[in-house]
Amino acid sequence: MSEKGMILVIDDEPAVCESLSQLLEMEGYRTGVAHDVESGLKRFGQSAFDLVLLDMSLPERSQGLHVLRTIKQESPETPVILITAF
Repeated sequence: MSEKGMILVIDDEPAVCESLSQLLEMEGYRTGVAHDVESGLKRFGQSAFDLVLLDMSLPERSQGLHVLRTIKQESPETPVILITAF
C-alpha cells in the first residue's frame, strides 16, 4: 500500500479522531490527530500536512474558526475540510 499523503484530524471527540485515522490509514494515508485547539495548532506547525479535517464545533464555538484562520495564515495552500457531528 503506497502512502498518499499526510492528514491532520482535529476533533475534541477521541472516538471520531480514532475512527477517521483508522479509515484514512487503511486507504494509505498517514495521519496525525489532535483533540484540542492548542495541540492541533502545535501538530500543524511541526509537520507538513496535505489536508486538515477540522471539527467546527470544538469547545467554545469560535475555536474552529480560530484554527481555520491560523492554518490559512500559516499555510494558505493547505486544504481544510470542516467537519461536525451537529
